[in-house]
Amino acid sequence: APRLESVKELAGGWRMIVMEYVEATPLSSLRSERGWNSERIVNQVKECIARLHDCGYVHGDLRDNNILVADGNNGILTEAVVIDFDWAGRSGVDRYPLFMNHAAVQWPDGAADGEYLQKEHDIEWISRLERWLSSGQNS
Repeated sequence: APRLESVKELAGGWRMIVMEYVEATPLSSLRSERGWNSERIVNQVKECIARLHDCGYVHGDLRDNNILVADGNNGILTEAVVIDFDWAGRSGVDRYPLFMNHAAVQWPDGAADGEYLQKEHDIEWISRLERWLSSGQNS
C-alpha cells in the first residue's frame, strides 16, 4: 500500500487521509496489455491481503481498479500496490457501506450493503484475479 502521509479529523466525524503518490497503472487498464509480470503481481496482492487478514482486517473492495501496477525499475511492470482502503475494517465486526454499486459490480456472495466485512470476500476477489490471469489474457 502507499505510504500514509497524513490523517486529519474533519467536521461531522469524517477523516481526510493523504497517502503517497504512486506512479502506476490500474490493473483494470492492463487487461489486454503485454509486458507485465502477472504471476508476481498476484503473489504481491496475496501477500498484502494475507498481512491484512493476519491483523484481523479485510480490504472489502479488492477489484482490479484498486490494484495498481508499477514499473520495477527494469521497464517491466512488476510491482503491485493495493489502494482504496476506505471500506477496510475488522473482519466480522465492521460493515460494508449502504451505497454499494450493485448495477456494475458483481460482489462476492455475502458482500452487500450493511453486511459484515469477511476475509472470504477478499479471498474471492483474489480467486477471480487468478482465474482471469490464468486465462492468458495478459500474455
